[in-house]
Amino acid sequence: MSKAFAGLPPDWDQILDDIQDRLAQTLRTVEADLEAAAATDDAGAERAQEWVAACERLDRMLARAGQVEGLVRQADLALEAAEVALQAHAAASDGVRRRLAAWAGGAIG
Repeated sequence: MSKAFAGLPPDWDQILDDIQDRLAQTLRTVEADLEAAAATDDAGAERAQEWVAACERLDRMLARAGQVEGLVRQADLALEAAEVALQAHAAASDGVRRRLAAWAGGAIG
């Protein structure tokens, strides 16, 4: 051994090989973790896109529900107006019926 390596243990080469093996294993583990994370991120991105699409569909349904609600209000108003008109016609026809009954009773009597 040279003087620079005089204080190192005799199996220093083996220690360096062990460190290199451990570093290589750590790199393989990190790369595998990164690949798994990328796959998870891809799945997460797909899931996020699914959520965005579902939210957009929900927004469209809510907009349609608002439109339907407006149509229902219009129908309610139209039915209410028709009911008022029908009641007016019923009252008018009742008045005509009474006048006819009075006229018929007066004509007979």
